[in-house]
Amino acid sequence: MILTVSTLYTVSLSLQWIAETFSGGPEFWLKAEKSLYRFADQPDLPPEKKAKIVAALKKIREKNQPYIDALTGKE
Repeated sequence: MILTVSTLYTVSLSLQWIAETFSGGPEFWLKAEKSLYRFADQPDLPPEKKAKIVAALKKIREKNQPYIDALTGKE
């Protein structure tokens, strides 16, 4: 099998991207922890916006509940 320099370069970049994106171990958990703290420290949404989001989530739940019940055996 003959691989061109272009193909090898593309494979190399892809592997580098995978390694950076899906790093595991301590690096992964440190990033996850920092993201959690940033998310927790964000200001709360205005009550009107929160109510609108909750209403939309309830509508989605109601629309999809039969499928969820079928998957979980709650028929």
